Amino acid sequence: MFNGGSLHTWKEYFGDAARIIGVDLNPIALELEKDGFEIYIGNQESADFWLDLKSKVGDVDIILDDGGHKNGQQIATLFMVLN
Repeated sequence: MFNGGSLHTWKEYFGDAARIIGVDLNPIALELEKDGFEIYIGNQESADFWLDLKSKVGDVDIILDDGGHKNGQQIATLFMVLN
C-alpha cells in the first residue's frame, strides 16, 4: 500500500460509506487505519493468511491486486480470493 495513495483514491471514488480494506506485508501500513481504512498485515502467498482474512471480512465486491510482483504471489492471491 506504500503511503495509501490508492486507498484514498478509491475512498474518494466510492464515497465515505465504502468499506476499503488494505493488505500489506509491512506493519507500518496500520497507520492508515486512522484514515478509516481496514488494514490487515500478512503475506499474500500464505493460504493461512487468506483463510483468516476471509473469515474476518467476509465477501467483497471488488479486489484490486497491486501487491507482490512475483508470479507465485499473484497466483496465490487469485487462487485464494476466487475460491
